[in-house]
Amino acid sequence: MKPRPRVSSGGPPSQGGGKSSAGGASRRTPRDLAPSPLLLPIVDPRSPITERYRRMMTHIDHLGARDDNPYRMIVVASSREAEGKTLTAMNLALALSEDRDRKVLLMDLDLHRPRVHHFLLSKPRIGWMDVFEDRAELDNALISLNQTRLRILPAGRPPDRPAEVIKSERFRRLLRQLRDRFDAVILDAPPLMRFVDANILNSYADGLLFVIRAGLTSRQIVRKALAQVTTGRVIGVVLNDVKYTLVDRYYYRYDEYGGSYYDRGDD
Repeated sequence: MKPRPRVSSGGPPSQGGGKSSAGGASRRTPRDLAPSPLLLPIVDPRSPITERYRRMMTHIDHLGARDDNPYRMIVVASSREAEGKTLTAMNLALALSEDRDRKVLLMDLDLHRPRVHHFLLSKPRIGWMDVFEDRAELDNALISLNQTRLRILPAGRPPDRPAEVIKSERFRRLLRQLRDRFDAVILDAPPLMRFVDANILNSYADGLLFVIRAGLTSRQIVRKALAQVTTGRVIGVVLNDVKYTLVDRYYYRYDEYGGSYYDRGDD
């Protein structure tokens, strides 16, 4: 089996740009994604795994229609690190953004170990924490991407007490502002077993997607992690890093990404 590729950690910080009145960078031009075969909706839009992300999106839409409560703001979390939740959140957001009638945002809310910015070719200088602390305007922190209609809101500089930030009314106002501006908001959250953040976030969002890495996470750990979800609801489970047999690969025409799209470096 070929070694699993890793997401590039990005090049040097972007250059240029003035300062806004709030102290942040000026409104950004579209950024490039770091080259990675893990971003399947971009590099292999016809792959079976990409189709499964689209199927996940459709299933979430159907659940919302059935419950008469569209799931527009979704938390993506896992039991612990190294289960692929950030990669899952990114690929789901990319699949959602294929819909020309839907404005989609991916927001990095893992203030303990931010990872979303690693998908960018150059590291952003500001994020939503700069908006939260009045160092930048929201429009200056939002990043649009070349090749896609997806917008990204990186974390920015992590605070000393992340849970206090996300429990604040000021943060809830920011989420309401994003809900008003976007049709779908994907929130990349910290692991459930280590931090309370995802559970707090789920009380603001419409539901939580739980990511499990096949062959790594035991049923006992899964049960303990899901027991941490005492607010909102779990709307789905994503089984990540599944190994397929040769028969499966032939039937579904899997290529080299089949069964090995997980990157150990991403949460």
